[in-house]
Amino acid sequence: MKIQLLSWNKHKQEDVYGVYNLTFPSWYEIEQKIRQLDASQFTSVSLFLHDRNDSYPCLSIVGGGGLYSAELDLGNDKGEPTGERLGYINPDLYFSFQDTKIKTFGLGYHNYEIDEAYLCNDLDLILKLAKHFADTATWHPELACATM
Repeated sequence: MKIQLLSWNKHKQEDVYGVYNLTFPSWYEIEQKIRQLDASQFTSVSLFLHDRNDSYPCLSIVGGGGLYSAELDLGNDKGEPTGERLGYINPDLYFSFQDTKIKTFGLGYHNYEIDEAYLCNDLDLILKLAKHFADTATWHPELACATM
């Protein structure tokens, strides 16, 4: 597995949260943190290929309670950001010619608005993406994404 650092947020109260890190996590530890996402207390999980939580590429998953958003921040071979990001898209909504709805997406004590085409309601797909990234450091080729 290529992941050197697992990082996650835990909200304690409004605008107060802790950032926790685990070096060289197992797949079991990564999966458990993703499954703990509840969009309230546990709101985000990030997987890093380097042992710093400011390095790239990095896969970030936010949400919980049946709605997730996933983004891959790309980086160069030195672990520096390139400014390029890939984000999960729901192809049925993203490629339709229908107007999509803006959903209120609660994270911790804040609400965010996001187009429903960028939300995934399938935890198994999110886990599939995370496992593939952990093993290969790339986006899963079977999951749709768009440049963000």
